[in-house]
Amino acid sequence: MAPPVNKSDKFYAIYKGRVDKPTIYSSWSQAHPRVIGCEGADHQKFDTLKDARKEMEERGFEDIDIFVKKSAEIKVTPMRKGKHYAVAGGKNTRVFTAWKDAEKAINGTTACQECFGTKQEAEEFIESWKDAYADVWRRAIRQGLDEGWKVRDMSLNIESFLLRENDSEILREDDHETAKTAQVELPKIEQLSVKEEYQV
Repeated sequence: MAPPVNKSDKFYAIYKGRVDKPTIYSSWSQAHPRVIGCEGADHQKFDTLKDARKEMEERGFEDIDIFVKKSAEIKVTPMRKGKHYAVAGGKNTRVFTAWKDAEKAINGTTACQECFGTKQEAEEFIESWKDAYADVWRRAIRQGLDEGWKVRDMSLNIESFLLRENDSEILREDDHETAKTAQVELPKIEQLSVKEEYQV
């Protein structure tokens, strides 16, 4: 697998996915959780916001959302200070400085990854992905509540869908694979800070 290229100046039009209506994002970190693993998802990458808007119009979409960072509207080529590989949702979620280490964290997963010139850019990409992933779950929970599903309990145990990195191992017994997960104390929901995603 070749190292990822920096796609931070691209725009991602999601026509169908984990969105309430067609939406344009200025980062793959925001688009990734909304399309990867989503059956029937339809999305496209563009070089400019203008091209993304034009394609939305040509497909007949009039009511769309646009979430674009102001810095993404003006193409700036930053000075490269080295290579920093951001990996989110892989075997490890972190910034790597060696491609071989990043590749190990990516292989066999549907990780979201990109290469950046600075560590700060890479860290911001990962934080953006975390926010998008949390937003996708909030949307799914809200949709379920609107459709009449009831709350199981108010303990809000996130262990049912999140694993700590390196805490999952596969045990093979009689040709059957069983996942064994280490029990780790997770923060209570009241201790978690929630970031809102703002439209620009």
